[in-house]
Amino acid sequence: MLKGTPASAAPLTDIQRFWEQTGNFYATGRGNDNLADPFIGLSFIPASTGVFRDMTGVRFEHPQWIPENCTACGSCYTVCPDSAIAGLVHSPLSVLETALKKIPQDLKFLPRAIRTVEQKLRAHLASAGNKSDIAALLNEAISETIGGYRDSERGAVEQEFDWLREALGGFKLAATQPYWFARERKQKSTGGLLSITVNPYACKGCMECVKVCNDDALRPVPQTSESVAQLRHNWDFWNALPTTSPEFIRIENLDEKIGALETLLLDKRNYLSMSGGDGACLGCGEKTVVHLFTATVEALMQPRVKAHVAKLDDLISRLDQHVRLKLAGTIDLTRGDRIEHALDELKNQDVTLASFSEKL
Repeated sequence: MLKGTPASAAPLTDIQRFWEQTGNFYATGRGNDNLADPFIGLSFIPASTGVFRDMTGVRFEHPQWIPENCTACGSCYTVCPDSAIAGLVHSPLSVLETALKKIPQDLKFLPRAIRTVEQKLRAHLASAGNKSDIAALLNEAISETIGGYRDSERGAVEQEFDWLREALGGFKLAATQPYWFARERKQKSTGGLLSITVNPYACKGCMECVKVCNDDALRPVPQTSESVAQLRHNWDFWNALPTTSPEFIRIENLDEKIGALETLLLDKRNYLSMSGGDGACLGCGEKTVVHLFTATVEALMQPRVKAHVAKLDDLISRLDQHVRLKLAGTIDLTRGDRIEHALDELKNQDVTLASFSEKL
């Protein structure tokens, strides 16, 4: 999350500079080695430095998502006080393209093959219905795609798909009524797959998400080194994914509070408007309220800021055009012939700038 945060032009608000000069000393147990830099000297801390903290050692268990049971109600990511259980919706192709970008090897077949995989996965989901096991259906689609290649190519294709499976690494997806089946019934190839991902660095194990889930789609499981490794892989993949496309955010009018308002949290920018990693108590209800408030303000204001900037750009462009036309109206265009005649005379004469001005 820190890597994705842009540097600030103002030194005292630059979280990257804060990390280099202050944060990393504390994170690595070298707090006494710090110098009296401006951050320490002025007791100044930029926003969202909670992303430096890792809450893995705070909890003994963490929530585990069961995608086959999920109904996409949004209660879990709405109630989480630490912004630690994030939802996203993507087309299958978008997920596969993200995995493709994480493969370091040169690829010959995979960039085109994943489109075939998506088509076959959609066909399987159409016949499988609710509570589909996406991982199993994806493997079937991959096997069928590999089978369509010539024997001479099959070995290389299988190797590339093995790399794809490794890049996905068990990242879970769910086909739900609002995002997949309802959209597919309305228009083919428009459905999206839901993912619910636990941020292992922010989750404190309060299990508020488990308490509000009425579908048995979240269960508390003991934390182990293996489960932490899986959580970190999933979160790394989540960070690589693009944010949810606007077509999946089911809000008709946010100003009038019309639609499924919790879906505004499917936008990464809105969801991460308040980061976790703070020292508040487990399951702090006040933080849930603050998170929802900041996310709503972000969702409301950013489009307005964008529209206002576009209006200013338009005003600047029209003002520039107006000034140019005014200036053009003051120019005597008949002078062009006189300038051309003077230049012709200069070709055969050695004259000064003053004499050239006199000719004009």
